[in-house]
Amino acid sequence: MKLRVAVTLLLTITAFAGTKKMTVEDSLAIHRVAGPKFSPDGNWIVYTQTDWDRKNDRQVSHLWIARSNGSATPARLTNGEKGETSPKWAPDGSKLAFLADRGAADSKNGSQIWLIRPDGGEAEKLTSEDNAISAFQWSPDGKRIAFITRDTPSDKADREKRHKDKFDAILMDADYTYAHLWTIALADKSKQRLTNGAFSVSTPRWSPDSRSIAYVQSSMGQQESSWFDLNADRNSDIYVVNADGGAARKMTSSPGPDSDPVWSPDGTELAYLSAMDPRSWAEKTDLVVIPSAGGTPRNLTKDFPDSAAAVAWAPDGKSLYWDSEEGLRRHIFRVASNGGKIVHITEGEMLYSDFEVSRDGSRIASTGDNGMAPAEIWVLSLNGNGRTRISHANPEFEDFAVAKSEAVRWKGPDNFNVEGWLTYPLDYQAGKKVPLIL
Repeated sequence: MKLRVAVTLLLTITAFAGTKKMTVEDSLAIHRVAGPKFSPDGNWIVYTQTDWDRKNDRQVSHLWIARSNGSATPARLTNGEKGETSPKWAPDGSKLAFLADRGAADSKNGSQIWLIRPDGGEAEKLTSEDNAISAFQWSPDGKRIAFITRDTPSDKADREKRHKDKFDAILMDADYTYAHLWTIALADKSKQRLTNGAFSVSTPRWSPDSRSIAYVQSSMGQQESSWFDLNADRNSDIYVVNADGGAARKMTSSPGPDSDPVWSPDGTELAYLSAMDPRSWAEKTDLVVIPSAGGTPRNLTKDFPDSAAAVAWAPDGKSLYWDSEEGLRRHIFRVASNGGKIVHITEGEMLYSDFEVSRDGSRIASTGDNGMAPAEIWVLSLNGNGRTRISHANPEFEDFAVAKSEAVRWKGPDNFNVEGWLTYPLDYQAGKKVPLIL
């Protein structure tokens, strides 16, 4: 892999050709957008925008909605005091599910799943778990939602008292609890637990026929302390379980962490990310595909120099997309599902990530920035029709002065290609020596 580092003279978060100098308060007030999701008909995009709550000195995220062709000003959809995250469209587009901490019960137990119409109105609470929900996904038939929540610790009441009394000492691994997979029916809110045991699961993904759920199972035990140990075994594998219950099938057995399972549109294959070393946080991550009935995995990015992330299938199942660092930039790539030449979908000076492919396969929604201004939401045409800017979260950013930055490249140890940014002081004068900060 290539080694990436950043070399900076004086880091100044500025943009474009204004004259105003940025303050710390200005930097805190930057609006940050993320997680664009196409509506099933492709006409709308929902995303989160994170703002600084000055009164409570915290960052709060809300849901925003916009036309996917950029023809209308984005509108804020939610207004909860503590914010909302993780929006996901119902398969028929009639509702959006999201995570939020609202009311006394949520403040005690953590974020729950809420539902709201895309044209606004009052949100409806779907779940009332004893602990926070960390991830969820709609079933393709729209009848159920799979979600992940931790088991209730036996000393929960004592923990709540300590929190209320502002006793902030924490004993690591004391009465550690695991996160498990559940489903909830939209019709009557009936629930079913699908996993049990001394392990944690994450990333639930429904099969296209709504009959099975793939998920990631971690072999890590006492995770609270092991995250502080760089040599801890972080192996994880992909499993599939029947959505109505039963024994789970282990799909992968690589020595390192497997993650982010995504079903092919016809349900015959699973794509996922895989790293071979269970103890190396810097290990290269590859895009791998395996038959959903079991079989030999095939590595589609074996000869690709960098790590893959954020896997997505093309709707026709013939190719897959992912994003990856490439030098100082981040781009979206595509490869045929049976392997072959890797194609750049994006190029140039932008950093693209957090993307989604539209249901008809004609467009990609993504966050994008040039490294000199906050990211915005963009829609990229896959038919050669360019790109459309969807969000305008920071129009005031153009008032700030520019600090010149340029890419620098050199050879490092073992002849590695090393790349970084050289950013000059805001009022730099050519030929004048200034301190170097690494």
